[in-house]
Amino acid sequence: MRDTLKEYAEMLFEEGFNPIPVNNEKVVTLPANSNYLYERRPFREYDYTTYGIGITGGVASEGLEVIDFDKHQGQDIQSIFESFVSDELVRNMINEKLVCVYKTPSGGYHILYRTKKLESCQKIAKWEDGELMIETKSGGGYVVCYPTYGYTHYGGAELLKISTIENAERDYLIDLARSYTKVNFIAKSRVAGGKEWGKWDDNTAWGKFNKDGEDEVKRLLEKRGWSYISSRKLDGVELWMRPGKIKGISATFGKFKNMFYNFSGAKDAEPFEQLKAYTPTDVLMLLKFGGDWYKTKEYLLEKYDMNPVIYDDDKIIRMPFPIHVFPANVQYIINAMNDGLNYSKDFLSVSFMFTIASVNGNSTKLRVKNGWIAPTVFWFAVVGEPGTMKSHPISTMIEPLKDIDKYNKSIYDNEIKEWEADEKKGRKPGFKQIIVTDYTLESLHEIHNRNTRGLGLYRDELVGFLGDMNKYRKGSDEQFWLESFNNKSYIINRVTKDPVLIDNTMINIIGSIQPQVLANVVANNADNGLVDRFLFTSAESEIYPLSLNDVDMDVIRFYTNSIHTINAASKYDKEEGPTLLEMSKEALFKMIEIDTRLCEIQRSDDETNGIKNYINKMKTYLPRFALLLFIIDYFYDENIADTMIELDHMNRAEHLVNYFINSARGIFNASEKTNEITVVNRIMKQQGMTKAEQIKKLHQKGYSGVDIAKIIKSPASYVSKVLSNSK
Repeated sequence: MRDTLKEYAEMLFEEGFNPIPVNNEKVVTLPANSNYLYERRPFREYDYTTYGIGITGGVASEGLEVIDFDKHQGQDIQSIFESFVSDELVRNMINEKLVCVYKTPSGGYHILYRTKKLESCQKIAKWEDGELMIETKSGGGYVVCYPTYGYTHYGGAELLKISTIENAERDYLIDLARSYTKVNFIAKSRVAGGKEWGKWDDNTAWGKFNKDGEDEVKRLLEKRGWSYISSRKLDGVELWMRPGKIKGISATFGKFKNMFYNFSGAKDAEPFEQLKAYTPTDVLMLLKFGGDWYKTKEYLLEKYDMNPVIYDDDKIIRMPFPIHVFPANVQYIINAMNDGLNYSKDFLSVSFMFTIASVNGNSTKLRVKNGWIAPTVFWFAVVGEPGTMKSHPISTMIEPLKDIDKYNKSIYDNEIKEWEADEKKGRKPGFKQIIVTDYTLESLHEIHNRNTRGLGLYRDELVGFLGDMNKYRKGSDEQFWLESFNNKSYIINRVTKDPVLIDNTMINIIGSIQPQVLANVVANNADNGLVDRFLFTSAESEIYPLSLNDVDMDVIRFYTNSIHTINAASKYDKEEGPTLLEMSKEALFKMIEIDTRLCEIQRSDDETNGIKNYINKMKTYLPRFALLLFIIDYFYDENIADTMIELDHMNRAEHLVNYFINSARGIFNASEKTNEITVVNRIMKQQGMTKAEQIKKLHQKGYSGVDIAKIIKSPASYVSKVLSNSK
């Protein structure tokens, strides 16, 4: 057997594979630091007197990729695999010997082929309990193969004769495999309501539509360009293909009751987020009404001839962050960290934007019009309920900035030693810091004066910063933050020291806060324009358990290295000034179109004054979003060669505007309710009503049990008991 292994290893090597020896536990018998996963070495260097042979994926084996159907916990992988290979296109690829299929000793299956579309290993599909069902082994991975004991040829080409398949064929295999996931990735939304999927509330118009709106939703999908392909024999689930695709599977319909599940991250799949499920009402809202819940609600109430009902504002739609505005490899980073660490994509996305904006600083800006220069200044509020992970995703995404600060500090330490030892002295060296967490306003001035490119201010708990907004002395402090947001110059006059001029104040801000705390801050600062300058994420309420998934270290290394690269390339000299980008006419026309739409919202009687004022700041942020997306494209998308802000940048910027307005609407609604609750509570106390009387009165006025509990400051269980007894 040992001679057979060695001979076959030689044949594998001659056919461009990277064979490696493994023991009876499928563990590679090579030093961990030998880089065997990425470097193809002559097979003779390895000892094949062990149990078997493995082959690495990716470049080292000339583009090898393996789809691995496994049953780690004894699940019924056989029925999944049989359904997969019964697909007509898959069966043809096997019969035409374009792929190689082997059965493993454990009862799993490997489908092997070569591809030009090289990607790292992916977890494609999971069982209901989250256990892995199907994964790919490519760059950075390996599989054990024939002639290792127990590996038998199932069909297709021989291993030594596998082909390089077309990208479309490879995508079809991956997409079909992905469609078998049993995990219910439900998009958090008003219409899902946090209930068991498929059990809808018939008392609401959207609940009715979720039950019987399947046909209308499919017509909307087809009108947008989606195509029905076929239904799986295993369970009857429908397979759909996204617009602009010739071959492949992009989504399923009906895996759970009327669920549309999109697993494509392509731009043509917008506005659906990758690896998310949507109710029929979600699809209706996104495709027919452009994500506008209020228009959707009005349409459904009329459709079912129902009067408007009072619903709990705590269940206002949570619009997912539109990560499709980012290049594919940035989406991959965010999805990988979401999958491996359970971090919110919203939190990861805004933290990523904060990091890029802080690194760019003053180095690149956009000339919108003469007299209007847009910088990359952003103030982010990461909003989540107690217990949700808010600080962790921020810390993870800004970690490369801390690394840069550590490196700059080591340089400064050496320079200051040399300066102290130099008798002539000269100008004292300065530490160019990027991330600031602990500061006084005066120290912030000093730090910025040393790093004129710009800073990133991270407050773990943002409530202190926001709560102090209305406490700033009229004049210096308040004026400083206003100038900072507008990227203006500012002079600090000091009694005992020389004045400091900060030219083009550039301070990005990010921090976390709880939604109710934020609602209270907004309610108490209604006339404070500084609060309106913050970009609020959708409020996260889910608390996720620890999973077995992990983030590939290659993903973390790639992200870290990319931030270091951007930092090195982002130069700023006060004398030369920033690099100024221009905007194409098409982008300018689009910006005017968006601005016109925002003006219409501000004129609407249905909107609160809080949202109308907030939209003024969104008009300021719009070109900044387009600029930031350009910078991200420039460094992360090698196929982009733009030298100015184009229409596509402005189109994607509009998605960000819509997201942040939607998130702010929930915050401002909650703040108005906070004010209302305060007034109602005070009046009822003045009237001397008992708590039971208060509960009944509030219920008659249409308040929900949750709101009643907040108003009278009693447990929800007590409120429920009183209401039950009063029926």
